[in-house]
Amino acid sequence: MPGRSGGRVALRGAGVMARAFAGACRALGWRVVSVSSRDAARSTTFADDLGAGAVAVGFDEQLAGPPPDVAVVATPPFDHAAAALTWAERGVPVVIATPVAATLAEADRLVAAEQGGARFLFGSSMPSAPVAQELFRRVSDVGEIGHLSARSIRPAPDWGGFLDPSWGGGVMSHPAVHPLSLVLLIGRVAGLGAPVEVSAELRGVGGSVPGSAQVDTEASVELRFASGPVASVAVDWRDDRHRAWDLQVAGAGGVVRLDMDPAPTLEVDGAPVPLRRVAPADEQPLEDVGLTPMFRTLWADITEDRPTVMNAAFGRDVLEIVSAANWSSGAGGPTPLPFTGPRDRTPIALRTLAAGPPG
Repeated sequence: MPGRSGGRVALRGAGVMARAFAGACRALGWRVVSVSSRDAARSTTFADDLGAGAVAVGFDEQLAGPPPDVAVVATPPFDHAAAALTWAERGVPVVIATPVAATLAEADRLVAAEQGGARFLFGSSMPSAPVAQELFRRVSDVGEIGHLSARSIRPAPDWGGFLDPSWGGGVMSHPAVHPLSLVLLIGRVAGLGAPVEVSAELRGVGGSVPGSAQVDTEASVELRFASGPVASVAVDWRDDRHRAWDLQVAGAGGVVRLDMDPAPTLEVDGAPVPLRRVAPADEQPLEDVGLTPMFRTLWADITEDRPTVMNAAFGRDVLEIVSAANWSSGAGGPTPLPFTGPRDRTPIALRTLAAGPPG
């Protein structure tokens, strides 16, 4: 098992998320051996910053080298599936940044490879955070769930291309995948059954966020589970004065509330739950958002030969909701799950298709 004495990681991508993943790997003592990206100069800068023998290479050269213990794909969504599948063909476990793919057809290919023995990890780290793990342990205490809601309100990202329609998802790709992942896992823990319907209103096209003319910057989503409960998820790119990141589960047995902003906290019926801090101070932020626990869990799954919960199939489940939410917003009504519409379109393209011709 990679520990503080080893673990070789190949990074595909050189942006903000690649740096976050690299930080988590290094905190665990794993060594980033190579970096590839679409921008050779950025790869070189990143590799130089990492030091410790990391080299900037082209993707073909990276693939031709000695196989790493883990590959990380943190490029734009349209590169995720192709890069991950190429690594998987070489028998390398792959961590895929969110969203798992640009289209459901690409996600289908990842799941097919996974069913054939490939090992993928859907890189939404929030469910691995200590505060989220404690939340999952306490969900059963509330009894039959009568309320489940989550929201993420923060400024539009100044990194990546989330405001670029070619990335295909807008606010539903980032940050909605993270609260959606938590809501889906809570549904599993609580035995709510699979989600069967989604209704969504996406807003902000042509809004005040710079560059947002063709993407959604606000979303309100309702997700109905098979057993009846409806979860609500709100995501919004506003200015910095209105930040929030919280989730609440309530039932006859009480209320559990998770809050990630400004710091991870958990409350049960209004009383704070002590959270154990185990990482060094400079590594605690990576622990708090689940990045280092996510990689630890992945390697435990690999070495103990057990299924990975946050796998490509789970990532596809999230993308089904994102895609159906875009279709629902365009069509103006609820959309059944699993999504039965076109699987070769990005979420934004699905919304446009569902809305039909202007006028």
